[in-house]
Amino acid sequence: MQYRIWGQEGRRLTEADLPTPADLHRFWDVVDQMTFETLARVAPEQLQEVVEVPPDTPVLKGDTGFRATRGEMLLHAATHAVYHRSQIRHGLTRLGVSIPEPDYIFVMTETGRA
Repeated sequence: MQYRIWGQEGRRLTEADLPTPADLHRFWDVVDQMTFETLARVAPEQLQEVVEVPPDTPVLKGDTGFRATRGEMLLHAATHAVYHRSQIRHGLTRLGVSIPEPDYIFVMTETGRA
């Protein structure tokens, strides 16, 4: 999995980087914290800034590129994350794994952020 955080290209993560669920959880907690801190510094006018994503961006796989506001990109990130969480939840449920409550407000309440 290639990751990019705050405009910095990361290296590809491997199973050796996060060998246990606890390691993954700790890594994700750091990413969450950095994300919340970054979003807290975003001014409303910054959400209206238009960003151009060139066609050679690796995630687009040769697509034509696009333009979107930062706010639209954040909305895309949130809705796309829901898509992947649904995939993971479905797969784990089919394997018989008990899944905690997925609703955002309950997660925020349980983690003390609400």
